[in-house]
Amino acid sequence: MDRANKVYQKELKRFLDFLGRADELNDPNFAEATLLDVTPEDIRRYFNLKAFGTIAPTPESLPTHARANSLKHHFTVLCQMRWSKNISEERDAPHQIVLASMDDRLCPLMCLAVYMETMVDPPDGDCFLYGNGNDGHRIVRSLVGVALDHCDFRKLVAGNLGTHSIRKGAAAYCAKCGVSKDHIELRGRWRCHKKQGDTYIDIERSFADAQVAARLCGPYGAARYTLVENTWCNPSYLANIVAPNCARAFSNEIAQLLAIPLMYAAVQSTSTFDSEYPLLPEPLQQSILNSIRLAANIDVDSDVPQFVEKVAILPSGFGGDLRLVDMRGEMAELGGQATSTTTVMAALLSQSTEINALKRRIEEMHSQHQAELASLQTTMRSRLERLHSTIKRIAVQPVVRSVRTPTDHGAPGVLSRPTARLEKRPRDHFELWKEYEFGNGGVKPAKLFDKKERGKAKFFFCFRLKFWVLVEGMLKRGHTSGTAIDAIYLKYGRSKSVTALLTLLRHGKPQPNEF
Repeated sequence: MDRANKVYQKELKRFLDFLGRADELNDPNFAEATLLDVTPEDIRRYFNLKAFGTIAPTPESLPTHARANSLKHHFTVLCQMRWSKNISEERDAPHQIVLASMDDRLCPLMCLAVYMETMVDPPDGDCFLYGNGNDGHRIVRSLVGVALDHCDFRKLVAGNLGTHSIRKGAAAYCAKCGVSKDHIELRGRWRCHKKQGDTYIDIERSFADAQVAARLCGPYGAARYTLVENTWCNPSYLANIVAPNCARAFSNEIAQLLAIPLMYAAVQSTSTFDSEYPLLPEPLQQSILNSIRLAANIDVDSDVPQFVEKVAILPSGFGGDLRLVDMRGEMAELGGQATSTTTVMAALLSQSTEINALKRRIEEMHSQHQAELASLQTTMRSRLERLHSTIKRIAVQPVVRSVRTPTDHGAPGVLSRPTARLEKRPRDHFELWKEYEFGNGGVKPAKLFDKKERGKAKFFFCFRLKFWVLVEGMLKRGHTSGTAIDAIYLKYGRSKSVTALLTLLRHGKPQPNEF
């Protein structure tokens, strides 16, 4: 309850600061007139500021294509990247979330902003990173080759390193950090096209995507850049003064987002993790510092204070529900227990890695059990089908009866095979089927007649063959002999004689699937 009150007080303080009425927070008793002074327009402007970074967002900044992240997490970037030249469908390259990093050297937002602002001839509109679409991949290959041959890029194994190997390294790093295999495949857009579900379902998973993106931010985790409360820094200043090239190439909203890391890097000068690593080129840094001095009325000889705060964030949620938890309040509550933000993030990273490793192990065990269960089901199904076919074959197998012939009076126990003969006038079709399957009166079943025996009774055998074939086909479809003959009676009539019904079957030529 106390924690909920603290969160409520913090949010109320931000809202009153936005309205310019922070002095009213000292009085815990709000009058009715004070509450009525807050209009829905004030709430709408405040929510617009939290969601879009401005109280009057343009139509371009409104969410489209169900991009809920642009509303929930305005400090992130959603990009659509084509991973391979073989990608031809838009759904194979959905929107991905890009997070800032606590490590200045690995921050993708800062690197993108620095690259755009240091371009001599920035593109107008859509651009091709490190080159253009008409020039092919020559410039890209050249820049990647220079970066990989640099002395700071230390390779553990000598040899060429291609794009596939770079993606392999990122996937292996995330797996070592405890990220599940499914989340890595979603982030890397490695999809299985063998199942129809992979074609129909949407592969955008906000939480899985953000979790892998946070791991790719390095061992210190993801972060967000936020402006310290001030009055001089407005969206127009960020887009037009700090990051004009980003505004020209992308949009004002993206430029405002990328300008904040530039301001942080200009004041910070060098990385907090490597004092010899400059964050910005000297001309760009001085240009941003001069613009800050001019906008904030700071003397030329005075040091520029830091107007940007870097806050650690942790992704939380499940599936498409993503929440980026701000760790600023939790770190403030730790007080003297933590020596620095790095210590706290290291402890959080250790615990998060252990939890993710445990989750990954559980998912692997679940997948293994599912595979074993599927294999067991397949084995049992095949055995049951084999048993069913065996029983069915035994059921339809004729009973061979041996009888004593009249001439064997003096040799008891001497048996002989029954003779092959068809009855001239069977009483009904049940007896007719028995004649075919088992034989009547100890004679040989009609289904076992050889060619010579069928020739002796050619007329009767051919006349009754249509009925026998029809019943045999119905047996294969799951009927018994009794239900099959009853179905024939139901269609043609039970009162008909054997000869009349056989004549109808001979002219009608019915199929087993008609019954």
